[in-house]
Amino acid sequence: MITDNVIGARDVGKTFAEAVREDPDAVTVWAGRHRDVFEIWLLTRAIDAEHERALYARVAAVHDAFPNALTRVYLLNPASVEDVDEETLVAENVPDYAEEIFSRRE
Repeated sequence: MITDNVIGARDVGKTFAEAVREDPDAVTVWAGRHRDVFEIWLLTRAIDAEHERALYARVAAVHDAFPNALTRVYLLNPASVEDVDEETLVAENVPDYAEEIFSRRE
């Protein structure tokens, strides 16, 4: 169990953002908490499945920093959906309680 006094969604999100920040295809990171699960959303540029797996693997930084935290990562890859613009992809997948942690959106 995670105690509210120990870590917050912002801490988890910042740790993940640092792990993906140097990847130019990582566009925006949001983080939030739903019940006992820390959730992270990563918007990418259009990338292939191999690159997706590499980005998912960067959640290891969160697991290293917060080994008892339950974490779920959602990757929003425009290449995975047809006829959906970036704004719609974000609006349909990132909940209101999520806080933007990092962005290089224009």
